[in-house]
Amino acid sequence: MGIPRMECHASSSRISPYAPLAGESFYIPYGTGLRSQRSQALIGMKIKASFPKCEVLGENQDISGSGLRPDLFLKHKQDYYLVDVTVPFENRCAALHAAHQRKVDKYQPVLEVLKNQGIKATVIPFVVGALGTWNPPNDAFMRKFCSKSYLNLFRKLCVSDTIKWSRDIYIEHLTGHRQFSEGDFTLSSQPVD
Repeated sequence: MGIPRMECHASSSRISPYAPLAGESFYIPYGTGLRSQRSQALIGMKIKASFPKCEVLGENQDISGSGLRPDLFLKHKQDYYLVDVTVPFENRCAALHAAHQRKVDKYQPVLEVLKNQGIKATVIPFVVGALGTWNPPNDAFMRKFCSKSYLNLFRKLCVSDTIKWSRDIYIEHLTGHRQFSEGDFTLSSQPVD
């Protein structure tokens, strides 16, 4: 049957059928490194397969002395992009939009520093819900670099990778047993031919 395609549209209030009931929550402790591994799985896929036209100026590096570390700092022709992946818990479409806005607000100081250096950059929050909801603003950015057919494939790969990692994180949370080995987060990062 397959996984249902779930998207969050600004014009609708559809939510994931897998959203928790009121009062339920799921917390991933920051010290576990699981959040970053889930994000790194998506970032690796993007670097190797989706941005061949871009120059990667930095990956998970402080570029302005502010202590903020965007996942990717890209240059395409004369355009600069700060790409930061976030995987919020999806309890409503508003959660994805709020995560998007938090990333934009978070990197405003970096944009100011870059602007003072004569670099006009754009913050690109790349948002995929923890249960697989795809945030449509991701498409607008990705269309600049890939074909529509590859974008459809890329969307499926990102969503399935996110669901896989969320499942592994949740099972580890319940059982206390790690569901993956240390090298697993790079497996799906292989370029797609």
